[in-house]
Amino acid sequence: EFYVEKVSFGNNLKKKSEKFLKLIERVHGGETTAPRKIKALALNKNSFFSFLEETRRIIKRKIHVEELAVTQKGKDKGLGTETRIVVSKKASIRGNPRVLLFIELGPELSHLNIEEIETQ
Repeated sequence: EFYVEKVSFGNNLKKKSEKFLKLIERVHGGETTAPRKIKALALNKNSFFSFLEETRRIIKRKIHVEELAVTQKGKDKGLGTETRIVVSKKASIRGNPRVLLFIELGPELSHLNIEEIETQ
């Protein structure tokens, strides 16, 4: 069974991530989603909505992670994507509150940290 320990993206999401995005598509692209295949996903420096756009090829449009850390500044709204990130254990959100529209919190979630939320 394939297992990813931790993934982190900075500013240049498209340049750095093509191979990883293909991997996510392979893991999550089947008939059923693959829960808890990624232990930790960190999307920093405003890469959250770009990441969702790049993963739109996934059939089920859900990416399962145990831990998610997001720092998203600015007024980007993420319109045009149906991809959701399902978090099972820990979520930390900083900046743009619209990211919460694209995150599903699992029933086993033990930690939710929301700080420095911007007003729109």
